[in-house]
Amino acid sequence: TVVAMNSRIFIFCFKSCLKGENDQEYYDVLEVAPRSTDIDAIKKQYKKISLTLHPDKLAQRGIEVTQDHKVRFLKVKEAYDVLTDPKKKQLYDELGSTGLTLMENPAEINPLVLLKNFQRNQKDFCSVIALIVLIFAAILVLPVLFSLKCDNTLGSSVKWVGIWTPMWIVDIFLAVSSISILFETPEASEDGSPPPEVIPLSSKLLNLAFVSQYILLQIFIMIRLDGFTNWDWFSVFAPWFAIEGLTILSNIFSAFFVRIAPPDRNQPLTDLEEGEGGEEELFSKKLQVETEYFQKLMNQISQQKTVLVSLLRVWWAVFLAVQLDGTVHWDWGLVFLPVWTYMLLQYVYAIVFRKWGQEKLAGVDEDMILAGSVKDPVLIAQYQQGKQLVGSSVFTCCVTPFIPLFVAVLLVCRLQTTAAISTFIIILPVFITIGCCCMGVFCGLCCFCLVDTTELEKMSNEGKEGESDVEGKKEGYSPPPVILQPDIAESSTTVTPPQQQHHNKSDSSSAAEPVQYGTFDQDKSPLSNHKEQQPTRPVSSSGIDVDID
Repeated sequence: TVVAMNSRIFIFCFKSCLKGENDQEYYDVLEVAPRSTDIDAIKKQYKKISLTLHPDKLAQRGIEVTQDHKVRFLKVKEAYDVLTDPKKKQLYDELGSTGLTLMENPAEINPLVLLKNFQRNQKDFCSVIALIVLIFAAILVLPVLFSLKCDNTLGSSVKWVGIWTPMWIVDIFLAVSSISILFETPEASEDGSPPPEVIPLSSKLLNLAFVSQYILLQIFIMIRLDGFTNWDWFSVFAPWFAIEGLTILSNIFSAFFVRIAPPDRNQPLTDLEEGEGGEEELFSKKLQVETEYFQKLMNQISQQKTVLVSLLRVWWAVFLAVQLDGTVHWDWGLVFLPVWTYMLLQYVYAIVFRKWGQEKLAGVDEDMILAGSVKDPVLIAQYQQGKQLVGSSVFTCCVTPFIPLFVAVLLVCRLQTTAAISTFIIILPVFITIGCCCMGVFCGLCCFCLVDTTELEKMSNEGKEGESDVEGKKEGYSPPPVILQPDIAESSTTVTPPQQQHHNKSDSSSAAEPVQYGTFDQDKSPLSNHKEQQPTRPVSSSGIDVDID
């Protein structure tokens, strides 16, 4: 399947970072042979060691149970859980405990550990370097061959079908992936939980249609250029028209005929779950509502732009077909009119986004937002959205149109005039982009190899010790109330949402923390005090909930 293939590629690329120093630790803990596949032997060893190391068994033998005993037993239990699960065992055998943790809980991974593993695994590092060189070489092959063929350096004996070989390899991968996705079904989880969300069949069929038409378009163009057929260019571009038609049909309704209703900020929220209703819950919910509404608007605008660009591509395909068939003899600058219109459309979107972002930022005091003085979720969302729109407008205006504009202008000059402009010059931005990416990757890898991990680890430990000292000083200390500066207190029209008051005495002394946009600590939520008590399994006298039978 595609998921399995992607997983294998991911493991190969990042094995040097994930593979730890001791990737046989779990086998050593259970005293079994490394990479053993005998599950019965693993279970037998676990039961044998558990009867020896379990804290309750130690207590029955009159041995004082220490924290070290509990840690050792929990390590045995952890090793047993991993080695008896086929998927976890496969990941552990290939990546060790570090890789297993990353695949299951990426947030728990320490970047310093990844860096140390990267510097230690020189063999895997060399494999990654070889893969990167191979990828960049494969990417460069096609534009180089394309340029040589266009400049008649290779002669007429070399066919376009052969020049396009690197893309045929990519097309095969796309076709296999699309077919695999079509027949892929989610696997039921072992714990009985529902399977993950299934991709609709219509989406799978649409994806397969796009890929098949894309491959068919390349085949038609290649055989037409090589003279294997004398089809008119409208017939050659038929898959292109099909692709644009599918794109327009799949986006036009949601792009232009669906109205996204803005949230009613004056009405109280009625979809809160039972037990919610405190100021923090309302604050978080308002942020979520504002963010979801803005995201829906941006998605709809993106769909509208997709439809417009598809119409421009259809327009350009028609102009190219009539020009190549000799039906008209227009200036090539006129044939590229849809391309110039696309550039203009990019600048129009940039201006609209910038104006929209400035309107959102006009009603927000940026200094107070950055200082954390504003606690109104609507204003905070406005500030974030305004910054995003302004940044998007700058990127759209300055970066996006540069490469297609450069290529289009030089291409028109070569087609319309007798200027001998090499194809290498026309597609120069492609070579520059690939070169910059290649240099960036290699420079980053070299920098990672030269980093002093010992010094970083020392600094990290000192920082943790400093934090623990500060926390120790804070225990038993109640900070004095914070008095705002007069100008801030008078100018701000919003207040910090007060902490929900609890009837639980143990929680009455907890201080309210300001809530920032986009973050909400559920563990500190007052909702946790209203949750129903869940029945728990009986545990042993040592406090370890485990069944060794």
